[in-house]
Amino acid sequence: MNKITPADRTDDLPNAELEVLHRRLVALVADLDLAIDDATDAAQVRVLTEQIAAANIRVTAVGRVLFARQSKDVTAAAGEVAKSIPEVERALADLARLETFVSTMTSMLKLVDGAVATARLAS
Repeated sequence: MNKITPADRTDDLPNAELEVLHRRLVALVADLDLAIDDATDAAQVRVLTEQIAAANIRVTAVGRVLFARQSKDVTAAAGEVAKSIPEVERALADLARLETFVSTMTSMLKLVDGAVATARLAS
């Protein structure tokens, strides 16, 4: 996909921040899926598949608002999510601490929900 800059924006192009967020969430789902191979028990697999399902809901939600108007609020909300994704990736690296992983993932998904709500208001 071509990189869209704010100068290139018209009302019929995706919001650049939401487009990046969408790609990062898709990549996170792929990472979660790969982590299943490293799971050591059924509880870890169950948690991972539940988080994949929750993240996929947000992938779809962000996809539905890709064409929301750019605004400072949308940019800020997408930025907060972007900052939280590395925390999820670090937590994913230590599956032995499932509670920490789920808590970190849940916090990031709440930020995604906020970004989607902000984008819906900008539409």
